[in-house]
Amino acid sequence: MTAEDKNRFDSISVMYKQAWNNFNERRKYESKISFGVYTVYAFTIAGIFIQMEKDTIKGDIFLPGIIVIGLLVLILHGLYLKGASKANFIDRKIAVHFEKHMQKLTATEFDNDFKTNFISKTNLSESKIPFFLCTWDPRVSLLISFILYLSLILTTWVSSKSY
Repeated sequence: MTAEDKNRFDSISVMYKQAWNNFNERRKYESKISFGVYTVYAFTIAGIFIQMEKDTIKGDIFLPGIIVIGLLVLILHGLYLKGASKANFIDRKIAVHFEKHMQKLTATEFDNDFKTNFISKTNLSESKIPFFLCTWDPRVSLLISFILYLSLILTTWVSSKSY
């Protein structure tokens, strides 16, 4: 490897590491925000149950507000996950692009035997677990939020019928 190739490799390496760092930092916040949304839903459901036991809640007045606010939280969570997912996809593609350039510069590209015998045999699509559950797919986070949202509506509706 020439000195020019080494400088080029070092420059590409910095950009490669930065793309993965961006990805990893975003993933930390993505999970924290999702857990925050889950917590809001769970505490609201728990609060409704507690108020039902104390007979201090009027569900018929409370239900429309819960539906609107809960739906707003669900939509905002979905928009956030869509944006984070798009940014993560871009960072992964950038990192893979630079990785291929580094492999070419160092002549360490994956040979066909490795690709055939290792990479293709570790494909997640062959797993018995659905693909979206094996990855960091934002659809799973949105599904959990949606289920909690439906639980919130059901809880509020039941509380309005108990009077």
